Amino acid sequence: PKGLQVDFFMSHHWGEDFGELIQGVLRHAIASAPMVGRKWPDLSYWCCAFANNQHDVQLGSSLEESPFYIALQSPSCIGTIMNLNQVASALQRTWCIFETHITHMLRKSFTINTPLGPLVDAADDSSQKDLWVLHIFRLLQHIDVAKASATSKEDHAKIMAEIATFRSACGQVGPQALNTEVRALMANEAISTLARRGDVKLVQKALTLKADVCRKDRHGIRPLTYAAGQGHTEVEDLLIEVQADPRGRVGAASVLRMWNSD
Repeated sequence: PKGLQVDFFMSHHWGEDFGELIQGVLRHAIASAPMVGRKWPDLSYWCCAFANNQHDVQLGSSLEESPFYIALQSPSCIGTIMNLNQVASALQRTWCIFETHITHMLRKSFTINTPLGPLVDAADDSSQKDLWVLHIFRLLQHIDVAKASATSKEDHAKIMAEIATFRSACGQVGPQALNTEVRALMANEAISTLARRGDVKLVQKALTLKADVCRKDRHGIRPLTYAAGQGHTEVEDLLIEVQADPRGRVGAASVLRMWNSD
């Protein structure tokens, strides 16, 4: 009756296919369980559709009093998984983008999740998953907070008022500042796969979007190691030029073989 402690916060769009949503969450649980130190059936996900009474949703008088914020700031909440369908419709929803912002402000982990599971797992050398990464990466470049929509005009106005005062580390203010922040979080999810594929132009684009060149994936592998392990010297040089730790080159091929079943 009192519910369960939240392990992960689910950010999603109601228009997504329910079967694909559940399939993606199941694969996320299986992938995340070893890192959390629990069995995957024991992980708990907070989902608006089931956590709130949809006939009487109480959002509170401020965003900090909303059930979304309360669930995310819970000490037990590891972070957010954003479930994306083929058209990434969640990225067009005001609440989903704001949930991404809250995740960043609370310094929680952020993971893009698809029906194939977490997008960030670059060690999973799958052509199908690579196509997802490339597709989502192209879509994320067009994220625009100002053009996002919400079912409730009141919710949208409340969120936009909150965003209007947001200032990024680089001095931007308002929706443009949040656009930069959200795009960087999304680029972080793609850069390791792009580096492994050796796509110089897309890696450069990810860096332009402020992707973290030193970010590790769930295996603890950085983008430079993926590029070096696959012999993509042009990508290696590009990453080192923007301050990637050159030690990531050492033994890169051996490191990748440890995680590649092929």
